[in-house]
Amino acid sequence: MISLWILAILSLLCLGLAHRVIINLKLVKFQKDKMKCLYIAKAAIQKAISVLEKDATSEVDGLGELWSRGFDQKAEGDGYIFKNVGVDDGFFTVSYLYDDTNSGSSVYFYGMSDEDRKININEANKELLVSLLDILGASDSESLADNIIYWRGDASENTKDPYYESPQIPYPARKAPLKTIEELSLVKGFRDNLSLVKECEKFFTVYTQDNLININTTRPQILKAVFMSLGAESVTPGLSDRLVNDIIDFRDGDDGEATDDDVLISQDEIKNVIKKGLADIKETGWVNNQVFPFTVKSNLFRIDVSAGLNNSKISKKVTVIIDRSKQPLQIRYWHEE
Repeated sequence: MISLWILAILSLLCLGLAHRVIINLKLVKFQKDKMKCLYIAKAAIQKAISVLEKDATSEVDGLGELWSRGFDQKAEGDGYIFKNVGVDDGFFTVSYLYDDTNSGSSVYFYGMSDEDRKININEANKELLVSLLDILGASDSESLADNIIYWRGDASENTKDPYYESPQIPYPARKAPLKTIEELSLVKGFRDNLSLVKECEKFFTVYTQDNLININTTRPQILKAVFMSLGAESVTPGLSDRLVNDIIDFRDGDDGEATDDDVLISQDEIKNVIKKGLADIKETGWVNNQVFPFTVKSNLFRIDVSAGLNNSKISKKVTVIIDRSKQPLQIRYWHEE
């Protein structure tokens, strides 16, 4: 009987030990797979950087280029150099969501997006902030714009907002430029409207060159916000929409889509393209007298990488902001999920 009891106890100990060993092995495999995915994502970032370096000498950047669409007719397979690219026993994809102006829907582009297509939330004046927030359907855009300006420290030092002094808000206003767009969720008026914050992430950035927007890559909503903020509607009602449609039609080329046949607007052509469809002397004069915040070159790029393994559900997402104006290229932002 004693021997049987000893055998039973030893069996229970062995079962417990085996269970712990199995759990530890699974944890080790999980960490190993996570590490593999991270290095696959890093490989994707290095590939993206090499594409940007080869394109660095171009004077104009547009949506139809290799860095944006990731499509190369000479590449193997379907021609997409960033779509489901195999690396050892894993793969990666670099992609972003693009708004198709013709269909009104969003499609995935297998490449990088440029931050220069967005409005710098730290530099934009009140008129531009109000115009874009109105277009995004925000209620009380004036107050929201004032809240952004107060948070970034543009208001008078003597101005105090009791909102940030209440017990329910456990932090003061930064009174300095936003470090990330996600920080907008802390600002008065946005804190309780996270859906608006998510929408703003598509149109605002904290990284741009001299507060200029790339006219070849920016969204129609941003073009419209710029024209509205400069008083286009006071010249002729509906002028902003007409100008936006003319620019999008011009740069999309014959097929009306963002492809490699896009017509790139050069720096010297910006005003000519803006007033291309205008016949009204008053409207043409307004264009000639404006200083538009547009550029045609992008230097800041967002790389959204998704990496995974062929025989595992483990995956890794990495978002990086690359500054191409620096040599060597600099990483301005890194986030892992």
